[in-house]
Amino acid sequence: MNVCDRFKEENESVMERYQLSMERLQAIQSEETVEEPYRSYFRKMASFIGMIGDYREMVAGGLAENAPLKELKDWNHRLYEDILPENYETSYGNPQYAVSTLGEEYGQLLSYLYKEIRGDIIFAAENRLTDITILNETLIEIYNMFEDTVPSAASIKDVLYWFVSDYCDYTVAYRIREGVDPTLTFAKDIILDSDLSDLRYLYRFGDYISESELLVAQFMNSLPEETVRLMADTYTEGYRKGFEVMGRDLSKKSAVQIRYELGFERMVKAAIQNFREMGLDTILCRSAVWSVNQKAGKKVGYYGTPANRQYEYDHRYDEAIYLNKAFTDRKASVLRVAYEQYKKEAAAYAGPAVI
Repeated sequence: MNVCDRFKEENESVMERYQLSMERLQAIQSEETVEEPYRSYFRKMASFIGMIGDYREMVAGGLAENAPLKELKDWNHRLYEDILPENYETSYGNPQYAVSTLGEEYGQLLSYLYKEIRGDIIFAAENRLTDITILNETLIEIYNMFEDTVPSAASIKDVLYWFVSDYCDYTVAYRIREGVDPTLTFAKDIILDSDLSDLRYLYRFGDYISESELLVAQFMNSLPEETVRLMADTYTEGYRKGFEVMGRDLSKKSAVQIRYELGFERMVKAAIQNFREMGLDTILCRSAVWSVNQKAGKKVGYYGTPANRQYEYDHRYDEAIYLNKAFTDRKASVLRVAYEQYKKEAAAYAGPAVI
């Protein structure tokens, strides 16, 4: 399935909002209605989102599958450039820099928003317009507050709190679905449909692609088919035997989630085929993007080498921006509804198979 088809109905329903928000953000880049130092922050965010719009069009048009390797590498570098170690000291993604330029309270809040907006890279790769749009609209709402006069930090925090809370039934519910629904096939399609000897496929995931992913994939491609098969057989047979040892009936389940680090796709492809022969469909969901779904220091799903480990460490407790008793209750309620909605898929889920 082409990436542009996955969210077709949802994207069509939100397209007008998406386009209006992108137009508004483009205008922000040349406006002077917000005083410094905040103007520079908003211009930076608007510029980044403009680049995301260009990237999404490239992905939706299929160019990401056909562009030369160098062009894909350049795009990947541009998307992650701002948080790479050599640029991090002057990035709004760095809470320390954001606080030093925007003030302690404003810096913490706006650096958190910056981090959420960087999720647009993944949303563009998967063509998820709703996720991009709600972030655009939140940034515009906060920008409008600064146009009149510098608002209180408390009022900004309120906007961010209600943003996370109001959209919790979308962001959290989708995360539950990602973990149990094998019909979401973004990564599986890349693995099964790509020529894995052509390393351009790695850039279709949207993650930062370092030398590590490229070298691992090259090494996997250098192995004889028999060796790759043996690796996959050991992995999948170990999973099957685990159920046997625990006295659990695997035949009652119909799906398994593969968790791995990018670069091992050749082995994963063989593992998908092995699981299929066991009667198990496969689920591949990436590690969580929204902070509301993340766990400090843990990655659940598939993932690549971080563009900057310090950046991830600095944002590991971003939920502190909005976490309170009311939100905890709200999220728990959303989780109950989501698991009820996907109870059939959850009942068929055999659990994770971790590489």
